[in-house]
Amino acid sequence: MSAANKHNPDDFINAGIDLCAREGMRALTARKLARDLGIAPMVLYRHFDSLDHFRTAVWNACYARMDKVMWPEGNESGDYADVFRRACRAMANFGTDHPNLLWFMWDVHWTPERYGMESARRKALDSMMNLHRLGKESGAFRPDLNVYQSTLRTIYTMMGLTAFLITNIHTRIAAWEPDALLEDGIDHMLARMTLPKIRVGLEPSCATGGVDPSMVAWCSGNREVFGSESGGKSPFGEAAPDSLNNPGTEKTYPKCGDKTREEFIRAGVRVCNRDGMHALTARGIGQELDCTPMVLYRRFDSMEGFSAAVWNACFGLFNRSLWPLYDVPADCRTAIRRFVRAATVFNLDHPNLLWFMNATRWVPERYGLENQRLKGLNRLVDLHRRCVECGDRHPDADPLLASLRAVYTILGLSVFLNTSKEARIAEWDTDALLTDAVDLILEGYARSPR
Repeated sequence: MSAANKHNPDDFINAGIDLCAREGMRALTARKLARDLGIAPMVLYRHFDSLDHFRTAVWNACYARMDKVMWPEGNESGDYADVFRRACRAMANFGTDHPNLLWFMWDVHWTPERYGMESARRKALDSMMNLHRLGKESGAFRPDLNVYQSTLRTIYTMMGLTAFLITNIHTRIAAWEPDALLEDGIDHMLARMTLPKIRVGLEPSCATGGVDPSMVAWCSGNREVFGSESGGKSPFGEAAPDSLNNPGTEKTYPKCGDKTREEFIRAGVRVCNRDGMHALTARGIGQELDCTPMVLYRRFDSMEGFSAAVWNACFGLFNRSLWPLYDVPADCRTAIRRFVRAATVFNLDHPNLLWFMNATRWVPERYGLENQRLKGLNRLVDLHRRCVECGDRHPDADPLLASLRAVYTILGLSVFLNTSKEARIAEWDTDALLTDAVDLILEGYARSPR
């Protein structure tokens, strides 16, 4: 039997998973797959109609693997809270062990049904929903628990927490070990599922699922991140009404080497926002600025240094779009609601920046840069500290832990909304999920976490 005929579709799918786990989603090509299997590239098409068909099969198989890890035989035994805890731990461990697979699963949304496959993602969601339903029916969970709502909360909270653990930032800000932060997140979710709903100090509009009208007006009027509330300023203090998403409005640069570091960085942010993180190459930046690629290295020692500067600038851009919210004349809870919504809107409006900011781990300090991500987090911690001082939060609440929970909840919701458009039930549109997350975060901060 020839080498080409030794392989079946499962062999290609398993090889694709290994390749993606090792080199990332962009490595899923017929040429690289053939290299790993020792066959000709065109053999792939004897088993799959197209490369999209193959990638969809790999994507679906990734969810099947995660589902198997989360719900192994025997995991149904024991208390429902213990089963929930084991499933959440398994999901987080799968993601931290295979970050490239996780970003592939979340970065694109394929439709397996189009190729006659059962959606493993839908099956995984149904498994989690079934656990919530059985827990409610057995009395282990609250009798008034909304099963679907609680399931979605669990999914996007775990997505955010897992992504947060992958970025490793928690170890650099407060010596939070991954296991400790993971257990806190799981405990926090279980407390909402097993205890009566806590509505401490929430206004009636928020308690009934409504939204502060001023917050809605702010979000709808500032869908573009450089709106009037932010003063129309970029992270570099320059007017930037359309320059991020419409590079054609930029001024024309000369072809000589007198470009500043800031001009290169701004070009990098534009390219990443428009074309994704993989477009951050010397050639791509040269084309953006109409210059030769090597000019980049007159301002940066390496491509890594340039990428770190762009990554840092993305967080600076994110901070600039949110910081006006900290200074508005409003109570702390209103400021937090505005922050959650504005942060999520930024992520939804700039999905390529969302992936770049969270799927890569740069250390700006290595290149003499002030870490904008830590700077933004410190501002959020200060906001929660103000909430404690003014009496809006329990006096022994931990502002840092509250901020970490807010960050990974926003991150998870943003990723979920970016990748789940076809998987949501109709009544749970983007704004409904966002409003629910705002209420969820405010509930979580009402009492001490310890």
